[in-house]
Amino acid sequence: MPFESPPPEARLCSSCGDLQSLNFFALDNDECRRCEASNQQKQVVLQADEAVE
Repeated sequence: MPFESPPPEARLCSSCGDLQSLNFFALDNDECRRCEASNQQKQVVLQADEAVE
């Protein structure tokens, strides 16, 4: 009988509500890496816009 690994654990992203593999989550955050990167990018754009004004 071959060894069968259990299905990967998943968690619900607090930002988008998608069920993602734990590999998509930062170790200390509930947001998946995709949402976290998107939020960081939005913050950088917002700061750049404020610096121009």
